[in-house]
Amino acid sequence: MDKPVLIEVRKIWDQAEHSAFTDLIRFKDYWFCTFREADSHVGGRDGRIRVITSSDGRDWASAALIAESGVDLRDPKLSVTPDGRLMIVAGGSVYRERQLVGRQPRVCFSADGRDWTAPMPVCESGDWLWRVTWHDGVAWGVSYRAGAPEGKVLALMRSTDGLRYERVCPLELTGRPNETTLRFRPDGTMLALVRREADNRHAMIGSS
Repeated sequence: MDKPVLIEVRKIWDQAEHSAFTDLIRFKDYWFCTFREADSHVGGRDGRIRVITSSDGRDWASAALIAESGVDLRDPKLSVTPDGRLMIVAGGSVYRERQLVGRQPRVCFSADGRDWTAPMPVCESGDWLWRVTWHDGVAWGVSYRAGAPEGKVLALMRSTDGLRYERVCPLELTGRPNETTLRFRPDGTMLALVRREADNRHAMIGSS
């Protein structure tokens, strides 16, 4: 198999002191890119979610800026719902004097990528729903909980509307697993790619 070849690197946005944690999707013949804007990686001004759009991948313009008072919105991830809306799932962290005191995932929806619903909390306090992947009308994702007992950090989640989630089962991995992306093969097999931050720190891939 031929190796991928890097053709070009192009800056598409630089309007904030710190921009990070990007995601990209194609929606209604436009590219939509989302990321967090703040003044630092963590511990500074609460993050806001920027959404920018382009028809050709070269010229970009702001489509939206999403904020929630007192909440650091982080790591936005895009998907398209079964009814044809864009959806963002993001982390929602709360800090007091630079100390994390709570977190809960947020979701937003948009019919056009420009007008978004206000961030809505989902799952439970302490969860971090990293990303959802829609398959056969169901949003699947993996939530992780910092400080949970070894082997109990990850939980497989499902939702039919993107708002109400149920825990399906734990994913009993060790090594401080956290950020997890799910994908589906054409035959319906679920694949999970899991980041790990302890032991040998190797990522892991599982299937079901």
